[in-house]
Amino acid sequence: MHKDVHMLISIGSRCKTRFQIDRFMEKLDPSYSPSSFFFDYLMDGGLGGVIDIISRDFTITKEDIDILESKGKFIPREKSSGFIFLHHFGTLHQWWNSHEECILAIRNSLDESLAKFSHLGAKTQQLLSGGQRVGLVFAGQEPGERFRQLQELLQSKYGRDHLIVNVLERGQEHSVDDGSVLNLFVDDALSPKKGTPQAWQGWDDTWFAALSKIPLIPA
Repeated sequence: MHKDVHMLISIGSRCKTRFQIDRFMEKLDPSYSPSSFFFDYLMDGGLGGVIDIISRDFTITKEDIDILESKGKFIPREKSSGFIFLHHFGTLHQWWNSHEECILAIRNSLDESLAKFSHLGAKTQQLLSGGQRVGLVFAGQEPGERFRQLQELLQSKYGRDHLIVNVLERGQEHSVDDGSVLNLFVDDALSPKKGTPQAWQGWDDTWFAALSKIPLIPA
């Protein structure tokens, strides 16, 4: 049986995870007030990126930012972790059509974005090193070794056995079944939002049912 946690945060790798945590908490407590943390709006990267960022004490400098090209589109990226920024460093929810546009966007918002992630990094690090046990929610499949590396890193960095929650699409195989990771399943493939602009959000009902299985201590 997993120990109780006091709050939930997203560790990626898409905005859906943070969105659904907020929807879940709002249903549990109408007075819930969302609070942003480092990984909320980062994409890709995976657990390897999470491990990389935590091991560097959430530090990002201007030298760490470059540009990823895919299918003729461009997006700011954090080089070492592989996370991409769809909502920061001048990018507004969509990839750029040219390398030049992306460079200009990064340049015009560099100081502001670095300051924001510096603040979020310090805030997240303070939470993980504090006295409360946290549930770190990750959506997607990853090798079991990555989950073990993350657990070891959290223990060595913060001396805490925070709960790692792996949210998977129903039918996907989980990577860790020794009880150290809480595996939960959702049915986003059957979501009524599928095919709509809200598809990225996931299906609220199935996420609520899944997240309800986390041993969460009410605030």
